[in-house]
Amino acid sequence: MKKTRLAGRFLRTTMLTGVAAAMAAPAFAQDDEDDTIIVTGSRLNQANLNSPSPVFQVDAGEIDTRGVTRVEDLLNVLPQAFAAQTSELANGATGTSSLNLRGLGTIRTLVLIDGKRLPFGSPSTSTPNLDLVPTQLVERVDVVTGGASAVYGSDAIAGVANFIMRRDFEGIMFDGQVGAFQDGNGGEFANALLDVNGFDRPGGQLDGRDVLASITFGANTADGRGNVTAFFSYQNQNEIRQGARDYSACAYGPSGPGPDTIGGIGCVGSSTFRRFFTPGGDFFLNESSVLEPFTGAPSQTFNFAPDNFIQRNNERFNFTAMARYELTDNIEAYLDYGFTENTTDSQIAFSGTFFRPFSTNCDNPLLATPVSTGGSLADALGCTAALVAAGTDVPLTAGYRNVTGDPRSSFIGLSTHRS
Repeated sequence: MKKTRLAGRFLRTTMLTGVAAAMAAPAFAQDDEDDTIIVTGSRLNQANLNSPSPVFQVDAGEIDTRGVTRVEDLLNVLPQAFAAQTSELANGATGTSSLNLRGLGTIRTLVLIDGKRLPFGSPSTSTPNLDLVPTQLVERVDVVTGGASAVYGSDAIAGVANFIMRRDFEGIMFDGQVGAFQDGNGGEFANALLDVNGFDRPGGQLDGRDVLASITFGANTADGRGNVTAFFSYQNQNEIRQGARDYSACAYGPSGPGPDTIGGIGCVGSSTFRRFFTPGGDFFLNESSVLEPFTGAPSQTFNFAPDNFIQRNNERFNFTAMARYELTDNIEAYLDYGFTENTTDSQIAFSGTFFRPFSTNCDNPLLATPVSTGGSLADALGCTAALVAAGTDVPLTAGYRNVTGDPRSSFIGLSTHRS
């Protein structure tokens, strides 16, 4: 028996063309009873079949399956999206969550809830804050990345993400999630590099605890024409430092052969670390308080990695209330209100003097610091006996990290209302 099967989802014109082609094919007497043509397809109403632009849809089932507590964590894994402001960003964090479609920028990505624009995310950026989106009330997300600017303007050049909410929820639903990250930190290369550079191995870690609890309740009117829904959630998340992972406990970089490198890779951090530019050369102040020529070796750089956050701590409240009633078949009265409050710490490495030029007097007793190649810092600065006697100022450029202080930390608190 010979069978021809056309499987998949086709537009109606494709199905008819396939059937017509099969009917037009030459038939043989011995195959009249054996030939069977089976055409399978779907007439389900899909956005991609009746929309002038491709629409990518993520439904509530996908959100539940992934178990994400933040909407941006779901959308940032899409091929159309580039990672933007998330809880994993510390340096330059705004305390918001954002979406960057096609890598064209968050201010060129429009975010909607039921077709209505979200407000500015913070005083420092016009990018919408996804923290306003009540995750448990999302019915689906429609993502459009082509032609949206013709409808919405220049803030939709990258595309549009439209969050469609459930408008008929009835009953009470409690939801809670607890998560954490576990890492054995058993990378052979990473740990070997830490060993030769004298850094402690982080060992196995269980950290970044994240707790989310929410309650949703709603009721439909007796005639089925209206609904009232309210949602409240609370999230509390702990930070994770780069020093808690073997692969991020030091800043990798290319380095020449030496006892503190492996395969040309070393823990090469920032050169802003006890480095001095003088007329006599470029020097590094070693542990013995002696100036030696700066070579850029790992031992002469500052390891800025351990104190940076790879996940910020975060505490967030979210409240959403929605009400609607169909006055007629064509007129609906509705009320939407959203509120979110978010507090977080953004921590990065120690601050310092990043090669700021200044001057020092030649009679400064600290300029007696010896130089390994001979002489002192005063000599390297060109301080002659006459200049020392006169206390003349000479230029000096230095790079130093305030390692005796605390890392740089920015406390960010945001409250946003939407109605």
